[in-house]
Amino acid sequence: MNMMIGAVATSWSLRVKWLSVLAAMAFGTAPASAQSAGSDTAIKSIIPHKRPGNEACFEGTFGDKAVDMQQWPTYAEQLRPIADADGKPLAAATSRDLPNQAISHVALYLNYTNGRRARNESWDFDFTVRVTSPSLGKELFARSGCTWSGWDYEKEKDIEPEFMLACWVECDGGGMRAVRIPGTASLNLFFDRLKMQAGCEGGGTYSVATNEAKVAFRLERASLSACKALKAWDTD
Repeated sequence: MNMMIGAVATSWSLRVKWLSVLAAMAFGTAPASAQSAGSDTAIKSIIPHKRPGNEACFEGTFGDKAVDMQQWPTYAEQLRPIADADGKPLAAATSRDLPNQAISHVALYLNYTNGRRARNESWDFDFTVRVTSPSLGKELFARSGCTWSGWDYEKEKDIEPEFMLACWVECDGGGMRAVRIPGTASLNLFFDRLKMQAGCEGGGTYSVATNEAKVAFRLERASLSACKALKAWDTD
């Protein structure tokens, strides 16, 4: 139905590995260096995960951050007729580049599910992320899942301690990674063509990507009340 996004689901394990490689680029080194750095990079120590239902909220405010975006046609635009009543072709709905869009605020809500271990699911966490763009005049949302990751792409195996959450949207909806800033309880968030929506439904779909691997959004731990809108977004 949505040919722009694609119909084939990307393997979750390959997605984790790819996001881990990009996280290594963000550090300027391979994930194996995170292992040798010790427990000050371990992400599990700063995110509650004692039992399913544990929650965490992170947020950051920015004055000089920007990302490249694409605006994708809405479902209604993609389903409109390809010709008028007289058979004259109509212009096809296409994506539109939106470079260098300002970002003033990012919030990340995490809910621990233990899904991988308990139910053989893809995720360890459900996530909801909100990006506020004053240049667009919109708040963008995305919701999907994350998994602990410490993938060493040189040795092609997981290492300890895991230093990030690799998060993605199935069916090539892009992703993001939340990497612990060594020695702190803060996260660096990086976007990798993450598909996001404006509003609860409709309003267009936006693909959000940082300009380069080192463009990070630093998020600090916040009270759950700061993520109230994220918890309520698109709930059934």
